[in-house]
Amino acid sequence: MVAAAAIAILAAPLPAVACTKTVRWANHPPYGVRFDDGRLGGYYADLITEALRRMDCEVRFVEISWARGLLALQKGELDIVTGALKIADRGSYARFSQPINFSPNALFLTDRSAASTRVTALSDIEGTSLVIGVVAGVAYRGEYALLQRDPDFRARLRVLTDRRTGWRLLAAGQIDGLLVDEVTGLIEGPDLVPRSMTLRSIRLQGAKPSHFAFSRVRVDEAFVAALDDVITGMIADGTMEAIRGRYVPCPFDARTRGCMEAPMTGPPHPR
Repeated sequence: MVAAAAIAILAAPLPAVACTKTVRWANHPPYGVRFDDGRLGGYYADLITEALRRMDCEVRFVEISWARGLLALQKGELDIVTGALKIADRGSYARFSQPINFSPNALFLTDRSAASTRVTALSDIEGTSLVIGVVAGVAYRGEYALLQRDPDFRARLRVLTDRRTGWRLLAAGQIDGLLVDEVTGLIEGPDLVPRSMTLRSIRLQGAKPSHFAFSRVRVDEAFVAALDDVITGMIADGTMEAIRGRYVPCPFDARTRGCMEAPMTGPPHPR
């Protein structure tokens, strides 16, 4: 009887190992949103939460700046950073999901600055007196990366610790423009500058989609492949479109994972 009992115990299924992933979060509408009741949401936050739920995993959000989040990913102190571009220098420490979003960076100028210098492209700020805010650690690719080789262009830049500081400086007239994600700028710009200040956006060329980035130290290839399968399912069943629609004011293009047409200038009401 004792032997039979031992066999039964060994044959019983072991309890599932708890799966918790730490995910970088920041108050960055529409991708990260702090609700009035204290809940943390946003397009990226809700998307990764639902994807991991389908893998029987829980999310633990870690509020941290973009630059520190990437460093934590590199050191193996964080599992996931959402909304990262897949670029060569990150491949040594990060694995990447399939694309989850496409929203090119754009140069937001005050209408006065845009009119006075006839800026129609990022390269037009060369030879002007304009000062453009950029956020430390953000990978502004495409034409920005090419222009970085020019010392006159670099002299026009002011490196900031965070994006909201940029809006405050823009509103105070201490900088003339801000480089920021297009959808983010269209949503939060009008709320963070005076109503009398008209903003004009100029889209940067050479944009690439964003991904979930996973720490190579903490997350293996099999997990990323499984999550990619989950994302494919969420696109097919309409979940990705539904989650995105809570926060991003434009029709969803499942092919690009971005806006099907130019975004509206105001946000929907997050649910």
